[in-house]
Amino acid sequence: MITMVEPTYPGCQYFSGLATRVGLSVDQVNFLLGQLAGLAVATLFRLQLRPGRVGPAPRHLAAAATGLGILLFCYGRDTVHVITQAVVTYSVIRLAPAKYVHRLCLLFAMIYLTIIHYGRLGRRNPYIDVSGPVMVLTMKVTLLAFNIHDGAASDTGDLQTNNPDIRRLAVSRVPGLLEFAGYAFNFQTVLVGPMVDFRHYKHFIETGVSPPPPGAPVDKTGSDGNANLVRPSPWRAVLRQLGVVTITAWCVVFLVPKVPHAFFREEAYYGWSWWRQWGYMYLSGLMGRMKYYAAWCLAGAVCNASGLGYSGLGEDGRQRWDAVSNVHLWQVESRRCLRPRMQFSAFTRRLYDLAGWAATRVCIAYLQVPFVLLDISTSMRVYSEHYFAVHLLCAAMIFLLPRVLPPPAKTVSSTAKLTTPIVHDTGLDVWAARSVRGLRIWPEG
Repeated sequence: MITMVEPTYPGCQYFSGLATRVGLSVDQVNFLLGQLAGLAVATLFRLQLRPGRVGPAPRHLAAAATGLGILLFCYGRDTVHVITQAVVTYSVIRLAPAKYVHRLCLLFAMIYLTIIHYGRLGRRNPYIDVSGPVMVLTMKVTLLAFNIHDGAASDTGDLQTNNPDIRRLAVSRVPGLLEFAGYAFNFQTVLVGPMVDFRHYKHFIETGVSPPPPGAPVDKTGSDGNANLVRPSPWRAVLRQLGVVTITAWCVVFLVPKVPHAFFREEAYYGWSWWRQWGYMYLSGLMGRMKYYAAWCLAGAVCNASGLGYSGLGEDGRQRWDAVSNVHLWQVESRRCLRPRMQFSAFTRRLYDLAGWAATRVCIAYLQVPFVLLDISTSMRVYSEHYFAVHLLCAAMIFLLPRVLPPPAKTVSSTAKLTTPIVHDTGLDVWAARSVRGLRIWPEG
């Protein structure tokens, strides 16, 4: 049985007085100050340590040292968990055969992350703990291990795939210690991401910008004729990100207290009608997501301020700053699902749009409960109150729906798939796909 304990925040306590005055916890204030410090350092990094003025080594060193400093400020002694995972996974990457490096790295990283998550289950009111940076590092090192495996297979001609993204991200040699440290601990992404693959990071360190999508027009503004040294101004992108941060932070300060997650532990919640309970689940979860949106967009601003995220010109001739991203907020909140069999007319499309949007909102409201509560017993009580309805519905859709309504036959040829233009991914999509592949025990390639 897990015993509830009072947590002791291991990070810097210097700003506890400020935290009391502004009505936030000291861990939240430290996180905010750490990201704001990263925003200031990002500007110096872009201007004073730009490629052409210094080589890659000082940029790796500065990115890693600043990231570790921010980790120590926010998490204190718990930073050892991030360092431990980095040291062990780098040892695996250096020593393990390329044929197995991806599976071994994924196995250790996921076991260590599971241990970290299990340790926080006993906290009734958890502070912002080190599990966030450990999750980010888990994605980084496992994706790197997969890319090294693919690079070795490509060199020997054993890489059997038509996926251009896999070939594009393949890494042909194991990174040096300084390169790996910069990739693992760089201040732009060390706290909450966004996810960046190693080749993307290396290109940024060497050129100051993100790699452009294949076929994108080259922006030579400020490059003195060298497209690899382009130095565009990031401030429009940074201010746009900070605008979203301001709105979501306002919601955190003024609206989140009106729909507290703690109310799920009160008997009054279970006395409400079923529909009212669902409404509260949705509003509480929506407001709960605001703090994550604020953190993710602030991290995006830090990336853009350093030059990370710039990927050239769009089709309209404007500079693009979307090469790295934690979240596409509007797409998440307005997501819906369309199936070809429902497209009989404009009316049925609109009707299905509305039904898909509503169903998605209901599922998000239900599935986010454990994520916002971080309390197993309360989460199970909420689910049992609703008879595990969404769980059962998902099971029915997986096992029964394909028999009742078989999916339509695929009409896109493999050749067409190969000619589809490559767009920038967030890194997280690639990591998820590769990790699922790594869970297969004996596949070749």
